[in-house]
This record gives sequence, structure tokens and C-alpha cells, in this order.
Amino acid sequence: MQSSNNKPIYFSNYFKIDKAKLKKLSTFDPILNYDTALFVEPLLLSKSSSDIIANAKKTYDEFFLIILKLLRHSKQENDKAWQGAKRLVNFPEYKYTCIGYAGTSSFGSGSGKEFKV
Repeated sequence: MQSSNNKPIYFSNYFKIDKAKLKKLSTFDPILNYDTALFVEPLLLSKSSSDIIANAKKTYDEFFLIILKLLRHSKQENDKAWQGAKRLVNFPEYKYTCIGYAGTSSFGSGSGKEFKV
């Protein structure tokens, strides 16, 4: 979504959600026509005041342990274990989240072209 006049378009405005309700729920209100310079620091997940986020640390750790196990079993680039690990790090970028660092648009590439399967 690109704005012709570069005026920020907030998620709450676009989807007609009360900003006060988002704030009460501690929910991020991204600007849809600009990427947000946001980086989720995995080491801080367990320190979150949100139980959902704090509990995500276990899921995060388990996910990357699977990738590490696949890479340990890999004997060479592009064998089955290597391809399995590569598929797991092929993260999409979901529309309307605008989390990332795109240079000229909000149409990101997720984990990047280097990881595309």
C-alpha cells in the first residue's frame, strides 16, 4: 500500500479500530505505507511483561534447534537436510505489518532473496 501524498496511513485508521483500544491492549499500530524500523530481539522475549511473548521464547528456541539439527546432519550444500533447514528459514513477510527495513516501499521480501527456496 503506497500513499500518493506520503501521508502516513495507520493500521487503526485503515481498519477503523479505536486507537485507545489498541493502546489499552498494548498493541502496535503500524503505519501501513512505511516500514517500521523494528527488530525483535529474541534474547528479550522471556523478559516481556506479556505472557504470550514471554512463552514464545520456548517456541523460538525449539524452532532453531530443529534447524541446527538439520544442519548438523547435512553433509554438503543442497542435500536433503540442508534444503530442509533452508525451507525453515524462508520467512514470508505478511502484508500490513510493515516490520522491516525496506528502502523505498513497504513491500518487503521477508527473509530476503538469499533464502528463497
